[in-house]
Amino acid sequence: MSKRPFLSTRWAIRLAFLALLLLTLWHYQPSLHFGFWWDDPVWYSHMRGRTWWELLRPTPEFQYYRPGTMLYVSFFLRDDGTYDAFALHWLQIGWHLLQVALSFAIARLVKLRPLPAFFVALLVALFPFSYQATAWAAPQQPMAAAFQGGAWLLFLLGTRQQRRSWYGISLLLFFVAMLLQESSVALAFVPFLLLLVVKVDGQSWAEVRVNGRSWLRHPLQTGWLWPSLYPLVALLFVAGWSQAPRQEGITGLIFEGKTAVYLLQSVAYPLLARLNGYAPDHQVTAVAVLAIVGVTTGVLLWLAARQRRLALALAGLGWALMSMLPAIVGLRFSYVSLASRLLHLAAPGIVLLWVSALWGRNGRSWLAWVGRLLLVAVALQSSLLLRQFETLYAVGTAHLQAAIDTLAESNNGRLLFINYPDRYAPKRPPFPLGYWGMTLAPVVAELDDFLPLVSTATAESASYSMPWVDQMRQAEVYDVDLRGVIIQPAELARVAVDYDGVYLTRYGADGRFQLQAVGRLAPLNSQECVAVFDETICLQEVALRTLPDQLEVRLTWSTAAPLPPEVTVFVHLGQAGVPPVAQADGDTWLGMLPLADWPVNTAVIDLRSLPRPASSEPLQIRLGVYNRVSGERLAGVDAGERPLPDNAFVVVP
Repeated sequence: MSKRPFLSTRWAIRLAFLALLLLTLWHYQPSLHFGFWWDDPVWYSHMRGRTWWELLRPTPEFQYYRPGTMLYVSFFLRDDGTYDAFALHWLQIGWHLLQVALSFAIARLVKLRPLPAFFVALLVALFPFSYQATAWAAPQQPMAAAFQGGAWLLFLLGTRQQRRSWYGISLLLFFVAMLLQESSVALAFVPFLLLLVVKVDGQSWAEVRVNGRSWLRHPLQTGWLWPSLYPLVALLFVAGWSQAPRQEGITGLIFEGKTAVYLLQSVAYPLLARLNGYAPDHQVTAVAVLAIVGVTTGVLLWLAARQRRLALALAGLGWALMSMLPAIVGLRFSYVSLASRLLHLAAPGIVLLWVSALWGRNGRSWLAWVGRLLLVAVALQSSLLLRQFETLYAVGTAHLQAAIDTLAESNNGRLLFINYPDRYAPKRPPFPLGYWGMTLAPVVAELDDFLPLVSTATAESASYSMPWVDQMRQAEVYDVDLRGVIIQPAELARVAVDYDGVYLTRYGADGRFQLQAVGRLAPLNSQECVAVFDETICLQEVALRTLPDQLEVRLTWSTAAPLPPEVTVFVHLGQAGVPPVAQADGDTWLGMLPLADWPVNTAVIDLRSLPRPASSEPLQIRLGVYNRVSGERLAGVDAGERPLPDNAFVVVP
């Protein structure tokens, strides 16, 4: 008797599966700190102030009827009205891990050996279209997929052991999945597909034809009656669900061809994915995507037939198509193209199609090794794509959390945000169709709407955009849509009077976002000046704050009369008589508020940053006002009306 290879032993598979779960957790653990985003303020508000019975009833102001989800989310609502985002994200990861484990068990019950079944679980774990569903706390797909997987596993166990109790529990889990996500209805025929695989695996067409007659004559004895219960339960659910009052405008009987092509691209995702992204001038058309998907599917089915796994490949393809059907016929492309999470339920089916085609039964043939190497390459590609998505999401969620923390610290304040991102996407998307960015904080929800989800503090906010500020936004790695209408400097000065602080989002070449306080307007409580420039511009105060890597300079200005457009501010760090080592010149509020738009007799507080010098030599901060056209500095005097040397007010850090 030949010795079995190590990787096929039971303990090796167990250790490999444990490593797979740890790998999956490693990919998704950063999402534990992602918090809330997108339309979460609207979604989570549906659970506040409702009893458990009210949660199970239809919600007319919501576009779906998902009583199971509503009840589930209510468990994370704290007594103070906030939500436990950390626990919600943990559970999302947990549901995904459970789906991975169930995928392995289902693959074993449809007669795949341990190693190919492990690859099924591996590719389900790393399925790139699942990232949005798992990393975001709100989607119901991971939980629904876990209940579906439990239902199919128990159905297969009931078929193998001829135990009706397994069928009953399986039907119950399927019903719960529909209460969580109504699109689970479309997967009611999966038991038929799985039973077909179990029945015909390894049989010839002649044997299938002969056995088929027996299946039709004796459906109860052969087990074919039980799968028909799932469509029946689904039909009853649809009859009740269709009568539930819901918000109109999102779902309906809709068919847009582009929606179907967008979803179908997932079938050929290893061929269509590009780690370096698609260049804007090299886009793939929908027709080309459909052609690639069609050819790829045909080749995979042909390869599966050669491996005597055509039934399994067809079952996987059917599983995937059924999971896509509700979105294809019920949602518009404008909605679907933002929601890669809709493909999460298709993952097991697509993976079964690929594994059944590429994992050869004859493990010693060179073709079998080529297929296995291809599956390894797909897993590596998927892992790298998940890392790209994690980087993308981490940037936005950290920036949104910075805004929420700032609002919470304002102590009932009113804050003004400029150039805050609504949504952003990589300039080179990883797939040809759809929107592969992140919808961070849409304009339908103000930034302060996120605050009640995580804090009992209160604050108000408003968002505007000034696209010409911070041109680095056009050069970095993302295309960014800004929140709020465009506002001009003069209007900004009028609006800012009613707010306690103004914040600007800065965009770095590395793709990172930074929320920076730039200043505010305040009533003029004093006429005292530490320096006066051109007999009109009053420098009332200079305050310094030393930070780990920079010096923050806080300037308080005022003017007794409107100023000409040519004048602006200079702030230099260095020594007298030599060029500065650093400077922060330009209009106030990082260029958003020119001096010509300063309101008269109002304190203009301006925050500027200088890099903290590495040298230990004594340096000075020299500041004043100059004409940006001629370069000439405006004459300045100190508080004693003595002329300032070089027309610069000096501060020693």
